[in-house]
Amino acid sequence: GSDTNIAIPARKLGIVDKESILSKIRRISTRGSTNLSGGIGLAAQEMQAVELPHEVRTIFLLTDGRANVGVSSKNGIVSLAKGCLGSSNENRPISIHCFGYGADHDEEMLRDISQATEGGTYCFVEQDSDVSSAFGNALGGIISVVAQNVSVSINIANEAKEHGITINHVKHNKAVKQSDGSYLVKIGDFYAEESRDILFETTLCSQWKETNTALPHVMVSVSYLDTINKKLVIGHQITKYIERAAGNEVSDTNKHVALQSIRVKMVEFVSMVKEIAKNNKLDEARTSVVEYKQNLEVEAEQMDESSNPLIVQFLAELNNILSGLASNNQYRTYGSKYMNMQLETQMQQRCVYGDGRGVASSVYANTSKKKWAMKLSNAKSIK
Repeated sequence: GSDTNIAIPARKLGIVDKESILSKIRRISTRGSTNLSGGIGLAAQEMQAVELPHEVRTIFLLTDGRANVGVSSKNGIVSLAKGCLGSSNENRPISIHCFGYGADHDEEMLRDISQATEGGTYCFVEQDSDVSSAFGNALGGIISVVAQNVSVSINIANEAKEHGITINHVKHNKAVKQSDGSYLVKIGDFYAEESRDILFETTLCSQWKETNTALPHVMVSVSYLDTINKKLVIGHQITKYIERAAGNEVSDTNKHVALQSIRVKMVEFVSMVKEIAKNNKLDEARTSVVEYKQNLEVEAEQMDESSNPLIVQFLAELNNILSGLASNNQYRTYGSKYMNMQLETQMQQRCVYGDGRGVASSVYANTSKKKWAMKLSNAKSIK
């Protein structure tokens, strides 16, 4: 509605509170307007009021409409979210997971809100039956956080700098170039069993071919907050070496790197297709997806990786994207929202799907996510 209020104040939940809370939830009704900014502000106040807060704090935002009361512009709401949920002298940032239900929500706005602080996600919930599994998927991740504020530093080794070696490009949307030519990549938080891949390109020194020895090239270090042992970890720099043969030998393909390169290229491709579709060029978008899917199948076969779970997921996602481009109405109600969720999945290497089957089959869903998505999906609905 146009006003915002707190139905259930934040507090430690006991068994005796359950029926009272369920009764209040049953009495909640819609009022025809959407005040996202008021809801975010009140939620932030409630979170800040909690005594002895846990290291991991998050907000779930579920909406089926567009912001039309209070602050309604995308930039305004994102700025408000950063101000309300960002870090302060006393507390770490609060993440926000945004769930867009149905066909009428603004997926671009929700995705930007979720990225206002580290650790948030945007999830497209197509049907009401998927709300529980979507919440379970997000909850399963939150309760399995093992590290926060993860940062990766990438720099050229001193000996390599003497040869003029530089980093050309770091293929990560959070990579920031520093004044000394190094890169800092703020990854955010880690759930149990998760991994991240950061690809980068560097120049090479032609003189090294004559040495036929491995020389120091890149230095990488990682820092993070260990939420299990509650301590800050500053990792030692790890130096990686490159050996270049004197002849015309070609190194064997590192299949893991090759698969991650496909993932990065797919993010770039889907971003491009999304822009084409936004300009009402659905025929061009569909043709591009069909050609890309065919080329990916050929590339996977040449690598002997056609059955690799990551390739299987890529192809399934491309089929869903193609389905979302069937018509203007299908794109508006499904395609644009699915593409935003797919981009979120592949950029973060994290499962953000709303439906239970998507969570169960995702290569990025950890044990906790699968468990809680299934558990809440099987739970009885509130009536």
